[in-house]
Amino acid sequence: MKKILITVIPVLFFMVPCQYSDAQSFNGNKNLNQFSIPAAQSFAEEKPPPKARQYLNSINIRAVRDFMKRHANVDNESWVVMDDGGSKVNFIAGGIDYTVYYNKHGNWTNSLKTYTEAQLSFKIRAMIKREYYDYSIAHIYEIETIKSNNSPTYIIRLEDEHSFIFIRIQDEEMDVWKELEKLE
Repeated sequence: MKKILITVIPVLFFMVPCQYSDAQSFNGNKNLNQFSIPAAQSFAEEKPPPKARQYLNSINIRAVRDFMKRHANVDNESWVVMDDGGSKVNFIAGGIDYTVYYNKHGNWTNSLKTYTEAQLSFKIRAMIKREYYDYSIAHIYEIETIKSNNSPTYIIRLEDEHSFIFIRIQDEEMDVWKELEKLE
């Protein structure tokens, strides 16, 4: 027993100071208490590390099943868990950017499609061009929610050389949602 203690005690005395000195070195920087503005600015400009990859098993299975049923032929989707526990999935199909939202229980809540004039239905395009023939259609946002009953709301950004106009179309009724002047 004495032989074991005589052997172990010097090893412990050697290990403890080594661990303590490593903990105090902090990557070898001896001027930790000095403050410099350039160092603080470079620290503030550092980007946070990218979010960890979202695996399908971290998404509610009801959301995954619903997504696979609604969008069977999609293979480039990326899932994100949101702060409220819900999730969203982004993907591109046929030149249209899709974002589909699910609540924390895995139930579909809404969808957003973003696209250009080339993918806009002829009926909606004709409705816009009839009244705003001098404007070009720059971007279309198509929003579908639980309450919309398969009747999407369109937000269309029109522009000419002096202004932007955002048109809202819902249930075949069109109104001006926002008007903005371009800065010159």
